[in-house]
Amino acid sequence: MSGLIYDAIERYTDRFYKPLNEDFEKLRRFGEENHFAIITRDTENFLLSLLAVKRPESILEIGSSIGYSASLFAKFCGARVDTIERDSERARAAINNFEELGLGGLVRLYEGEACEILKGFAEEKRSYGFVFIDAAKSHYREFWDACMSLVHSGSIVVCDDVLFKGLVASEPELPKRKHRTNVLKLREFLSYIHAFEGADTRLFAVGDGLTVSVIR
Repeated sequence: MSGLIYDAIERYTDRFYKPLNEDFEKLRRFGEENHFAIITRDTENFLLSLLAVKRPESILEIGSSIGYSASLFAKFCGARVDTIERDSERARAAINNFEELGLGGLVRLYEGEACEILKGFAEEKRSYGFVFIDAAKSHYREFWDACMSLVHSGSIVVCDDVLFKGLVASEPELPKRKHRTNVLKLREFLSYIHAFEGADTRLFAVGDGLTVSVIR
C-alpha cells in the first residue's frame, strides 16, 4: 500500500482512539507538540489490549522519555513499573509527570546506562511479567540479552519502532548513511529474536513496527 493509503488508515483509526483520561490526553498532546518520543496512538491501543489480557504485576521499561508509557502501564494495570532513562533532562521530566499523575508510589525511574542497570537488577534477582523496549535502536540486541535473566516462562517482551521509519523493510536497499547503522542493526536483531529458541516472536505493522515475544 502507498504512503497515502497508510495515512488515510491512520487518520481513520485515530477517530476511535480514546485516551485513558484527561491527564493522559494532556500529556500526550504535550509530548506530540514538543516532539518527544512517545508511543503512537495505535501502539498504545495495541499495548493496552496485551496488558488487559496479561495483567502483569511487574513491568520493566527501557527508554522512559517523558514517562508517558510507564505512567500508562502503571495506571492501567496498577502494576509496579521500573523504567530506565539515560538522558537526565527527560528523566527529570518523567519523574515530574509521575508525581503529577499520582503514580510516584508505583513507578521507579533509574537514570543511567540500561545494560549496567539491568545487570544490577539481575544480581537482585528481579523478575518481570512484561518488558517494553523503546530506547536506542542500535542496542536492541544488548537490551534483549540483558533482559533474558529478568523474565520467566509466560513473560511478554515488546520491542517498539523496529521498522525504523519503514526503512528496515526496504530491503535490499540501504538507507542514507545517518540511518544505516540503526537499520542494519535492527535487521540483524529481528532475525536474531525470530530464531531465538527461548521465545515465540511475532512482528506487527503497528506504529513504526513492533515485536511481541512470549517467553517459553
